[in-house]
Amino acid sequence: MKAMLRPIIPLRYRPQAIFDHLVEKSTGDVVCGGPFEGVQYIDAARQQIRLLPRLLGTYEIELWKPLQQAIDRGYPRIVNVGAGEGYYVVGLARAIPAAEVIAFEDNRQRQELIRMMAEHNGVGDRVQVHGRCEVADLREAVGGEEDCLLVMDVEGAEMALLDPQVAPGLSRCAVLVEIHDFVDESLSAVIRSRFEATHDIVEIDQRARTLDDFPLRVPLGSGHLLSKRYVKSMDEGRPARMNWFYMTPKVQSRR
Repeated sequence: MKAMLRPIIPLRYRPQAIFDHLVEKSTGDVVCGGPFEGVQYIDAARQQIRLLPRLLGTYEIELWKPLQQAIDRGYPRIVNVGAGEGYYVVGLARAIPAAEVIAFEDNRQRQELIRMMAEHNGVGDRVQVHGRCEVADLREAVGGEEDCLLVMDVEGAEMALLDPQVAPGLSRCAVLVEIHDFVDESLSAVIRSRFEATHDIVEIDQRARTLDDFPLRVPLGSGHLLSKRYVKSMDEGRPARMNWFYMTPKVQSRR
């Protein structure tokens, strides 16, 4: 009977959607966990992204450790290519108060969202927003001798961009990149071959979320009854199982 009714019930009235709405309301539109805890979201973001995992702070939870390492190091320059609505741009700008943040994003609506998010969170004066990132743009953005962190999510374009032969500054840059092998199955091997001489490379695999990851207080007794709902609320809706490379220079300047 449920299977027969599901196609005719609008998504917003389905049980999980109602549950997600209640959880989202309880966050107050503020990221409530992880390294970017305290980032405030704006209403306009709801039209662009699946917001709830970001508000819960469990979005790409696999990257908490390298992000915290980057925050502790205090990189003075951060470059985010494929910046979306600004989750990493604003999160890192808040977490590293002295950092200059350079964002590249193809989508014009999301470019404006990044600017609005940065202003709303008080970091607009340290955030530069640009459009599509070409090799020449990346070469200039990562610079030369200055410590730099590059965060990249470009749906397969990492093959063209992540090449120290054409952007030499990458050899001194820490890189956190989402690898899209489902776009091109050779990506992992090629990127690894380009950086293994100069960088220590940690491969990070996507993992399933559990009730223990849920950052808000779970009402007594509801964890067992609604565990699948809580876990589903953290679902990022990815098209395939993802993995990332966290690549840090084998020789870094001391800070």
